[in-house]
Amino acid sequence: MVGFLAYMYYPENHFALEYQKVADCQRQKDIHRAAELIERYFELTGHYPLDSPPAHREISVILTEEALPRQFKVNPPPEIRGELIPAAELKRTLEQTLKEKIRLPADPQTAFAWGSRYYLYRLDTGGNYSLSATLFSRTTHTLEQDRYRHSYHVGSKKSEHEGMRRYIDIAGEVLECAAP
Repeated sequence: MVGFLAYMYYPENHFALEYQKVADCQRQKDIHRAAELIERYFELTGHYPLDSPPAHREISVILTEEALPRQFKVNPPPEIRGELIPAAELKRTLEQTLKEKIRLPADPQTAFAWGSRYYLYRLDTGGNYSLSATLFSRTTHTLEQDRYRHSYHVGSKKSEHEGMRRYIDIAGEVLECAAP
């Protein structure tokens, strides 16, 4: 049994690679879906969620329906900047303004293989937002963080330094993902 589990989490394993390929496509689709909600909110209010009234404070929200592990508050990952806001607050803000029930996307990988993966919504002090995911494989739109860790960003502004594309520039792109 231990050998089987080790085999399944070995990155060069065919099944693991196929799973990650599907998961990476889903991660990109999820980030685009979340960006579409954020942009709809902006169209109605003139500012991005959790920047009301526009205070231009730096915040981070890890998109999840579950409670965050204590480590995120005590020793947050380096991409967490400013105040860490619970995802439930972002969800409530979006639902109240958009007048619909939403489900925030969460990374499809639940096992801790190759490091934790999550989706992140951030606001900077200029009032701009970004959404990011950590992909397993490199794409033309990712920045390599480490082996099997490539950051994928969309947001309200383009940033070559962060590898971020403006969501409104790519909103019409259709990503076709294989079945898991």
